[in-house]
Amino acid sequence: MVALFPADGPRLFASLDPFLPPVPGQTLAGRGVANHQFLLALMRLGSFEGYHFFLSSPEELREFRSTYGAVAPGGAPISSLPRRSLIDRVSEVTYTAFHLADHVRWYQGLCCLRNERANHPFPVTALIHGISDPAVMQAYLPMGLEGPRPYDGIICSSPSGREVLRSCFTSLVSSTQHRIQPPLQYPMKLPVIPLGVDCASLEGGDRVRGRAVVGIPIDKTVLLYVGRFSAHDKMDLFPMFQAFARVRAETGRDDLSLLLAGSRQGTPYVDMLRMWAVALGISDDVTFISDFEEESKADLYAAADIFVSPCDNPQETFGLTVVEAMAAGLPVVVSDFDGYRETVPDRVGARIPTYGVGFGSEVSDLAPLVDRRSTHLRLGQGVAVDLRELTTTLTRLVKDPARREELGQIGQRHARKNYDWSVIIPQYEVLWDELSAEAAAYRPPEAPRPNPVRFDFGAAFRDYPTRLLREDEQLTRTRVGQSFLESGRYPVYAEMAPLLDLAHAKAVVDAAHPSVTVKDLVDRLGGAGVQVDRARRTILWALKHGLIERV
Repeated sequence: MVALFPADGPRLFASLDPFLPPVPGQTLAGRGVANHQFLLALMRLGSFEGYHFFLSSPEELREFRSTYGAVAPGGAPISSLPRRSLIDRVSEVTYTAFHLADHVRWYQGLCCLRNERANHPFPVTALIHGISDPAVMQAYLPMGLEGPRPYDGIICSSPSGREVLRSCFTSLVSSTQHRIQPPLQYPMKLPVIPLGVDCASLEGGDRVRGRAVVGIPIDKTVLLYVGRFSAHDKMDLFPMFQAFARVRAETGRDDLSLLLAGSRQGTPYVDMLRMWAVALGISDDVTFISDFEEESKADLYAAADIFVSPCDNPQETFGLTVVEAMAAGLPVVVSDFDGYRETVPDRVGARIPTYGVGFGSEVSDLAPLVDRRSTHLRLGQGVAVDLRELTTTLTRLVKDPARREELGQIGQRHARKNYDWSVIIPQYEVLWDELSAEAAAYRPPEAPRPNPVRFDFGAAFRDYPTRLLREDEQLTRTRVGQSFLESGRYPVYAEMAPLLDLAHAKAVVDAAHPSVTVKDLVDRLGGAGVQVDRARRTILWALKHGLIERV
């Protein structure tokens, strides 16, 4: 099949993800916010001449079209396509970038499909978010057997995240080298590109309006935390409550407030925090804002004086809210942990030391046998943030408005320089152009092998039916089939709609009079460009629904 576009044709972006905004009640799910904002920025600032999105259901297609329309802000056309068209398109179109919002779910399978089906290779990239789920190792294993190539990439939001990924790959190679031959290989590149923010939108918050919304008097000094309320999947906030109580006691000030904003995640954790606040005698000065709207975020940051985020959980790799706070002009106090270490370098904000004793083998041994949240909680409880240093740092900032202003300005300049979308999107485009050029020049050392973890349903369930339809089987139209031809309508399950073209079914029924063989039907549909597998499925569907029957 001849490619629709040559290697030097239009620059095209593709994805399997809809990049939809978080649903109400999950506004602070950082992954959803980051992915949606990424696509908005790419369509606004990118130089692609077209966007193709292969989506999994009619509902997803409708929601995507409602959210993004058919033309990007930059003027490029947006094509939202059913997932079933993916196989045809990857064999016809040369994509500059085929990018996924997550590096686990579809990455290896897409690389294998590209290897087998694409006439012109193209790079497949994906972004890491959380990489502490033990299930990722099961996803990484087949990646080392087949799939990614040297012109593919897994984009890491921080150097810390990249080192974790490298450690996982190294561990798999080492543990399987005497069992798997040839040894596992992970040829894809691991570039570091941070998450981005729209700095201008975060700089425009209104302090008076923000204080009115959260119900805190304008003369209070406010310490702000933004993030999920979860000791399992975000951080343990009890130590921060202790630090706040100590700051109040050491400064003797009663004009301090602690504001916590985030999503409740369907857990009782907020209720536990309220009880902890009562026990520490600070409940009158602690305010919770649950599931706030994204549009109010700038005012929320404007309402605060200091941003605090003592992360202790390895599920965090970057710290998007930290960058948002810096962009809003707030001084930031964070734990010296994971990606926070790179997000807040020296002299840009305050990093509080953290301590650990190693996680030992017990947590690792139990991880495959318990739920992910329990594992994350155990990991988080194995990290301690230096409470004395946290208290001292907060006390100094509470007492020194000039220092807060200075750090806020430094952080804001740092955010504009390093994390604004106008800086981030060009980094993506440079990477994709480099990988695309490498893909065009790549010559595989051997023929592509099938996806080693591909479930061959045909082989596995071959003996479930009484028998398979023979090619010489005679089929004829039924009365129901005649009614279908006359009306042109038939109810189809929503999940089947992307896989079944009623025009093809109509052609099958139309040809089955007085009778026709399975082989003739397959040949007729093949002449109309329908693949053999799809033709056979269409015939079987018509037989299943009584539109045709065996003679």
